[in-house]
Amino acid sequence: MIQMKSVIWTCIHIFVLSIVVSSKAEGELSKTLNQPTTNTSGDIKTKINQNSANNPTAPSSSKDAVSVALQTISFTECEEYANYRYVKKLQPPMAGNPAQSFNTIDCANVEPLIVGGIQAKPKEYPHMALIGSGSSFENVSWNCGGSLISEKFVLSSAQCGQNIPSLGQAQWILLGDLDRNSKTDDAKPAVYKIKKVHQHPNFTSKSMLYDIALFELNTTVEMSPYVRPACLYTSTSVPVNTTGKITGWGRTGVVDRKSSDHLLKASISFLDDKKCVEKYPNDSPRNQRVAYDPNSMICAGEFVHGADTCAGDSGGPLQKPVDKQVCMWNILGITSFGSSFCGDKKTPAVYTKVAFYLEWIKNIVWT
Repeated sequence: MIQMKSVIWTCIHIFVLSIVVSSKAEGELSKTLNQPTTNTSGDIKTKINQNSANNPTAPSSSKDAVSVALQTISFTECEEYANYRYVKKLQPPMAGNPAQSFNTIDCANVEPLIVGGIQAKPKEYPHMALIGSGSSFENVSWNCGGSLISEKFVLSSAQCGQNIPSLGQAQWILLGDLDRNSKTDDAKPAVYKIKKVHQHPNFTSKSMLYDIALFELNTTVEMSPYVRPACLYTSTSVPVNTTGKITGWGRTGVVDRKSSDHLLKASISFLDDKKCVEKYPNDSPRNQRVAYDPNSMICAGEFVHGADTCAGDSGGPLQKPVDKQVCMWNILGITSFGSSFCGDKKTPAVYTKVAFYLEWIKNIVWT
């Protein structure tokens, strides 16, 4: 179900390109179709701190103080973004009392996690983003997923910031969509131009370490119940033996190369690091390129039903509901790599651990 994972990511973007070409020919862009709002002007001040941005684990004057500060920022921003769940409605006059306005939550309530790929509901994942390449919106190819985390930044994988043959670097962000091929779905798609891609400077596809990037938009996102940021999970301790959600528009099977038009969701289990160390060891003669790092990666999979991410899902979120905040999500991981056979019940997938990079993210987004 969800993806841009490849065997060992040898030709990651050539692989994606083949998927894109096969699934886009008929009109994956038919949302042009829905006439989404295109924002291509505007500017924002540079927010990157070069010294600390180059090393997410660089020592600070007080590690505890930095941790507390990051958690405070995350909590504050999360509380602010939660306000966009509300819409104003008018209560008509009754029994001689004048009409009054009131706020009410407008979203899809988070339901118990369901194993397997099923269609997401309108406004259920308002942070979901599609990342596309192409010189113009008319020829864009949506080949990655991402998560809106602030008014101007989308969090994704470093892979998605690389050039794709014949398409170039990512140029477009699509927010607020649900079914890419429908004009009548309950969605409010809006397209934004990417101003800058902040790919982690230490990323290399040979090891898949530092597989994280921030896509800076050229203008502020218009918030609504259809489009609002997710929260960032601040603990590096992964809740093993619990479940989270994966979401995306990627391929739905190994044989079927077609991407999903409708946003899909599936449940997936957080696994012990040992399971991924066994599958992606440092000293394996058959795997000279990628290896699992427990400090900066998350091991997750579904060994019973085979729910998984797949080609086209790279950069998308691995998430859990925010405690005591209805319709809010915490992003724990970013879809990174795994088996070429999506849904392989014997092979877990690997996700970039967001909490490991909190300081790097803060220095770009909130400095």
